[in-house]
Amino acid sequence: MNPKMMYMAVIVLASFAWASAARAGSLPTEVIGIFPPDVAEFAIADLQQARSLAWFPQLQKKVLPDQLRQFELFLASPGMDRDSRVEQLAWALVPGSSASQPSQGGTDSQETVIVAIGQFSPDSTAAYFKARKRTAVNVRDHFLYPLNGGSGVGGTLVWFLNSTVAVLGERKQVERLISINDNEGPNLLNNPSMAPLISQANPHSVIWGVLNSTRANLEMQSILPGLAGFSQSQQLFSTVHAFTLEIDADRGTQSIFEAICASPDDASMFATLLQAALLYQATRTGQPNQDMTALLSQAKIAASTDRLDVILALTNDQVVDLLQRNGLSSH
Repeated sequence: MNPKMMYMAVIVLASFAWASAARAGSLPTEVIGIFPPDVAEFAIADLQQARSLAWFPQLQKKVLPDQLRQFELFLASPGMDRDSRVEQLAWALVPGSSASQPSQGGTDSQETVIVAIGQFSPDSTAAYFKARKRTAVNVRDHFLYPLNGGSGVGGTLVWFLNSTVAVLGERKQVERLISINDNEGPNLLNNPSMAPLISQANPHSVIWGVLNSTRANLEMQSILPGLAGFSQSQQLFSTVHAFTLEIDADRGTQSIFEAICASPDDASMFATLLQAALLYQATRTGQPNQDMTALLSQAKIAASTDRLDVILALTNDQVVDLLQRNGLSSH
């Protein structure tokens, strides 16, 4: 199963599809420090707020990781603690354990790791497995529970760090996070480019995400494909250091996409190019997604220091329609 990840910016602007979701409150430092440093994408979702939105079913189906639903069904199993619930979610795209070489932005050799924050009962889970004579995987005296009813070879495992934090992923990835938690290697807080951006995540967003420089470069090329023919285009695209995206529904539905560039001049240039690209697309009658072209033409596009900001307002009906038609997953 292909991992669902957040690199919404390219899908939104390249295919003229956008979706909104709200409140991705800031994560505790201890949770961010569980993730490895080499993530390509990192996202946060506040499920307490998201579940109150009319379009949450579409968000859950199209954007949130598939493993979340699997975990929630597990928590709701007869014999489990009724009070168990997931309140917040963080997930990342990381190099797969079988990758022979570093990924250049594709997802074929990458996997999803998830940290769920909420109210859990590790004791209830242990009793549940014991009563049904199911085997848990023991790694360094930590118990990993297969969610698919198997032996832990393949499929999703869950490791309860404590009663409020659970880690989900393939066995090799969960084992890696255990070693990071045991201070045996660097973590995401040691990533000099992404850690500062994660610390700036808006606590009033329902969903917030960031892409690393490799992915940001590729996404900008997708947003402005017309520049590919210019001899200096690669140099220009390489000035994009990261993408961030936040979606806020406190005052209607507002999406903010931001490209972090090497300099204010680069940010200004990209703002000008993006405005021109949207204007050009709007003049091409008979093209697909003309309704989205009209909507994006109303977006606020501006450069601020080294940042390119795109702000877009949507109604609830527009959000549902876009999620149903397009989805926002890495595949």
